[in-house]
Amino acid sequence: MTDKHGKSLIVFLSPAGTTRRAARVIAETLEARGRPVSLLDMARTRSDMEAAISGLDPGDCLWVGSPVYANRALPPVLDFIDRLSGIGGVCAVPLHDLALPLREKGFRLLGGAKVMALHSMMWSCEDPLGGGRPNEEDEAEIRRLTGRVLEKMDAGTDAGLTAEDLNYQSPERQALFHTRSLKKTKAMMPPMVLDPEACTSCGLCVDGCPTNNITLEPVLGLGTDCLLCCNCVRLCHEGAIRNDVFQVIEGRIRAFAADYDEPAVTRIFS
Repeated sequence: MTDKHGKSLIVFLSPAGTTRRAARVIAETLEARGRPVSLLDMARTRSDMEAAISGLDPGDCLWVGSPVYANRALPPVLDFIDRLSGIGGVCAVPLHDLALPLREKGFRLLGGAKVMALHSMMWSCEDPLGGGRPNEEDEAEIRRLTGRVLEKMDAGTDAGLTAEDLNYQSPERQALFHTRSLKKTKAMMPPMVLDPEACTSCGLCVDGCPTNNITLEPVLGLGTDCLLCCNCVRLCHEGAIRNDVFQVIEGRIRAFAADYDEPAVTRIFS
């Protein structure tokens, strides 16, 4: 039987903050029910990752959250799952794209979610896709998922979901999306433009970068781990970091969304 007081570890990466918001709703719901829970933001607590994972016991639950860029979970989250090993009897609650690798690592899948959110590249648009999301209704669905997962943990059932149970995409869309990647998308986008002379070394871009990809010494510079979240562009009031992608991206995003015609709803799977 599963320990009815099994603890939860919520690991997430959230460049734009919406996945962080969902993670906090889960954590608050667990805490309100007297369940031990820890939150780990991959952008800020990487040194604690190994210790936190090694502290999971049979009957515990690993919650993994990632936004979707280029129709896929973010590479650092996938890399994190790839490094997991030797964890028996622990269950997991992932995004669909993370379900298969977690199953292959031996995790039982107790649920999952697709949460509607503001499109991360449309924060400067007047009428962005997903504007105002997640909202109260979305958060209610996240709380409902959390309750269902707790019921399964307490029941101690060995049954779990398959990766296909969490798949909300048609076979045609799934095949198309698996030909895409963030690396390919970045290759088609305009490069970042840096103006070191305009940089005041305020550090806002460094603090807001989810992959620690920005340096200020000896001058403003970028590494190779950019996720194309453009937090640095949004945060730099001096214009020291720019990208021309915003001149062309809105039309492309809207055209793709119209073709995809995905229902603008949060869905939970349990």
